[in-house]
Amino acid sequence: MELNKDIRRVLDDYYTPRLGKVFSTENRRYFYDTGTGKIAEVNENVYFVLKTILENGKSGGIRATEFIS
Repeated sequence: MELNKDIRRVLDDYYTPRLGKVFSTENRRYFYDTGTGKIAEVNENVYFVLKTILENGKSGGIRATEFIS
């Protein structure tokens, strides 16, 4: 399963560093929203997707098969 084409288009056209940053501690994963200053705890799959998008600037080749079970 690939990302929905509308989601991919938005992500590919958006300047992703403005979205925020991901970071982790030994046991947990987080997303820091630079627009609001809020921090959200995320699961492994969300962390993986956000990290890929924010580091590459695009959604790239993210596929459902890459998600952690």
